[in-house]
Amino acid sequence: FPVTIRVAEQKKAAQAEIERAHAERQEYANNLSRRQAQLEGALQEQAKTDWEALLQSDPVEYLKQQHLFQQRQAALQQNYQQQKAIAEQTAAERQKAMQSHVQEQQEQLLAKLPEWKDAAKAQAEKTALTNYLLEQGYEKDAVGNITDHKAVILARKAMLFDQMMAKASAATKKVAAAPQRTVKPGVADNGD
Repeated sequence: FPVTIRVAEQKKAAQAEIERAHAERQEYANNLSRRQAQLEGALQEQAKTDWEALLQSDPVEYLKQQHLFQQRQAALQQNYQQQKAIAEQTAAERQKAMQSHVQEQQEQLLAKLPEWKDAAKAQAEKTALTNYLLEQGYEKDAVGNITDHKAVILARKAMLFDQMMAKASAATKKVAAAPQRTVKPGVADNGD
């Protein structure tokens, strides 16, 4: 029992650390966006400069402005690269989190449906479940994106219930269609 508590506390601490890192990365991305806007604005202003006239009137200032312009362009390119790296890292983490979520949901699904540990039975029921959901009006993409084990279990229960009701309805129709034995009044029915 104490081990379980310790593991839960470690998991909670790790999650807090991940959330802190995400917040820091988001703040960094926001700063990069602000810096990008500043650099783009400064470059647009500098682009309005009449470079030829500046070169003729003040060659030293021309060199300073050219150097500043090049520095800003380099800083803007570096900013773009940093934003791209953050976006790639975020996408990779999102993909990893999704894979982890899917794995966790699969484990929970198998814990609640141990008969699905048999791959052939699981595949057969998954195919039947997919067809059932499509017949119920779900889009193929929506069915393919179901990852929550509770949704799968609920959909399976609905499918099995509908199958059971269809069988019961068919049995009721057979009984209703069967010829009725007639018994004359006053004669005992022996059930021959």
